[in-house]
Amino acid sequence: MSDRASWPATAPDVRAVAELVPYARNARTHSDEQVARIARSITEFGWTNPVLVDDSGGIIAGHGRILAAKELGIVEVPVIIARGWTDEQRRAYVLADNKIALDAGWDRELLAFELDALDDLNFDLDLTGFDEAPEKTRGGVAAVDVPKGVNFVWCLVGVPIENMGRLQAMIDSLDDIGNTVIEVSDDFVEQ
Repeated sequence: MSDRASWPATAPDVRAVAELVPYARNARTHSDEQVARIARSITEFGWTNPVLVDDSGGIIAGHGRILAAKELGIVEVPVIIARGWTDEQRRAYVLADNKIALDAGWDRELLAFELDALDDLNFDLDLTGFDEAPEKTRGGVAAVDVPKGVNFVWCLVGVPIENMGRLQAMIDSLDDIGNTVIEVSDDFVEQ
């Protein structure tokens, strides 16, 4: 696949939404709220990311975008075709496309700067995928959407050891970790 001529993205196409077939074993789920956000993003920014399909129109990546297209009444969408992929490659990429992006992190200072700047311009921050106010990304705050059932470890640089018990008590008191934001005030963080 290192030969550019075989890269799917080098030959975009357009297909009817009705011809595209969702992968029946797609493990990634899309809530109505997320589909609505994708639809708002498409309305604001246009179609920026083609759907990846196999030779027969089976969706490999872009299930959420197709759901949003249906919600918006879009009948044709840009696609790129993964020609000649094996069944194993297709199945693996359905997972990889969703998981690999989750492994990325955020530079909290730059994130806060960008959200503040957009907020100052009265831009709808919901279109960025962040639904909290920019001040919730500033120093001493851990704001993370965590999918239900995912185990994770909090790492807060600068939290004095004597405050870790209070922080752990906050975490332990949560009934439902999914889509939860834990705000840690500046008094937790060493100045």
